[in-house]
Amino acid sequence: MINIQHADTPVQATKPQVQWGHVAFVMATLIFVLWFLQDAWRASDRFENLMLIVPVAVLVVATCVAILGSVALRHRQGLRGEELPPVDLRIPAFMLLVAGYVVGMLFTGFDLATFLFMISCLWLLGERNYLLGVAYSAIITAIAVFGLREMISLPIPTILFPA
Repeated sequence: MINIQHADTPVQATKPQVQWGHVAFVMATLIFVLWFLQDAWRASDRFENLMLIVPVAVLVVATCVAILGSVALRHRQGLRGEELPPVDLRIPAFMLLVAGYVVGMLFTGFDLATFLFMISCLWLLGERNYLLGVAYSAIITAIAVFGLREMISLPIPTILFPA
């Protein structure tokens, strides 16, 4: 691809850019999924053990091959990759919230951790009506706690809703 600039500036050829970090991540995912599939198959080739692993592995491998093929095709045709928008800072904040939720369940119980996680997510998404945030979080927490108690027979450590 050639950039044609003003008449008194030299003409520059631009090379297509490959996002190598993206390619490396896709390749690492592909290698891990293939290793995991091979390891699971070697451990037990019974249908019950592979009925979820094989379809998911096939979907992941197909997606990785499609992404890598797209990157190779764009590079071969000389097309530049699209410019990525800046990362919304709420994304890493949500990652930290999920990690805090998991750790919080160990110390505060499922119910209080769920309530705090929900209210934190609402605040991070911009909800400033505290009454609505508290009510919504309480309702979702109650549904999650009582629903989970009905679905599984294992005891769930809770503080606000003792069994």
